[in-house]
Amino acid sequence: MLTPRTRYLLPLAAGLVASFATGARADGPYGPRALDFNAVPLPPPVTWRGFYVGGNIGGAWATSSLSDNLTSVSFDRDNNGFIGGVQAGYNYQIANLVLGVEWDFDWTSIDTTGNISIPGVIGPLQASADTEWISTLAGRIGLALDRTLVYVKVGGGWVRNEASLTQLTTGTSVSASHTSGAWLVGAGFEYALSPNWTAKFEYDFLGLSDKTFPGFSGSRAFELERDIQQVKVGINFKF
Repeated sequence: MLTPRTRYLLPLAAGLVASFATGARADGPYGPRALDFNAVPLPPPVTWRGFYVGGNIGGAWATSSLSDNLTSVSFDRDNNGFIGGVQAGYNYQIANLVLGVEWDFDWTSIDTTGNISIPGVIGPLQASADTEWISTLAGRIGLALDRTLVYVKVGGGWVRNEASLTQLTTGTSVSASHTSGAWLVGAGFEYALSPNWTAKFEYDFLGLSDKTFPGFSGSRAFELERDIQQVKVGINFKF
């Protein structure tokens, strides 16, 4: 039989138990304490600012046009090859805007050889052109989208070429070895694999200056025009 004192204490004890249970749920698996101990730290924001060095590999396509000044006859030839080399640069970041400068140097396997015939020249001619290396220096402007950088680049370059013409009937040949200047435009994107490592994909177009070398006799001369397109992938380490 419950005494008056017991009947008074039972509701009070039930209320205390309910209050304790409510507090325990608030700090349970979904409460503030659980979040404090189990929260995963956010990764640091990606920054593109700083010096970097890296390597690249890809393919290149050269479009050549050889013209004879006496007959105005021209011969066009396309050829391609592999490229590979190194690059280095620096980025400066203002909010999402990234400004930078980049230098690269690539060896190439671009070469071509073919026979042509020009009126007034005895016998067929064999023409060959070889691109040994390509180097560029360009400014970059890009938009940083967290881990992705989309950019365009504008600048200049230098291309080492060797070209020759051989008169197959007589074996007489003329040749020219030179480094041609070029203007450069390009675009690409780069992705941050980690705070220090990035991977990139890029397309470049180089417009080379024309090269003229003497013909076999008299006032005959030949003019060589070349443009080079290159697509490459690369990886950079940012300091």
